Order: sequence, then C-alpha cells, then structure tokens
Amino acid sequence: MNKGYDFDGVLTTGRFKPEPGDCIITGRTWKDAELTRIEMGAMGILNIPIYFMPPIMKVPTGENGLIMTGMWKAIIIDACELDEYFEDDEVQYRTIINNIQGETIITKV
Repeated sequence: MNKGYDFDGVLTTGRFKPEPGDCIITGRTWKDAELTRIEMGAMGILNIPIYFMPPIMKVPTGENGLIMTGMWKAIIIDACELDEYFEDDEVQYRTIINNIQGETIITKV
C-alpha cells in the first residue's frame, strides 16, 4: 500500500513515518526544500520523495490559498495513484475530497 502525507501538521506531529514507496505532498514550495529536507532528516525521514507546490500556484494566505493548495494536492495524489493520503487542514481536506478523481482514501488527521 503506498501512502502520501502532508508535511506540516501531519508528519511534523511525529505520529506517522513514511516507508519506502510512500511520498510527501506539501504546500511548501521548492524554495523551502533545503529547510524541509533538514527537518525530515531530524525526524529520521530519509529517501522519501517529496512534491513541492509550484511557486506560481501560491496565492496569498487565507482560505483561497488553502483551496488552491488542496486542488494542487488532489492532482498530485491522482498522478501518484496513492492508496491513502493523510491531511490535517480542514479546508484542504474538503478540497481534495471534492477534486480527487481516483480511488485514494483521504484521511483527516
């Protein structure tokens, strides 16, 4: 079973640890890649692919930004054909549920 995880609010809680075949899909952009990899290393998360949101898709903070991030995550979840994805943010969770095309189980944490 291949799983996907949000980074902030899911993996940062320490409750989950990705395994080989899993991935991370984050609303952070590649500009945060170095910091994110350092944080992952400190949590013992190594050699796990991570998908960063394209900076061009980032919109101002607030609900519109969370909706855009959820829509982007839904596309990546479908492209990765994940069995399950874990999300903590309520707005992103609802947006993913409403936009996902595949059979991925979306779990709110």
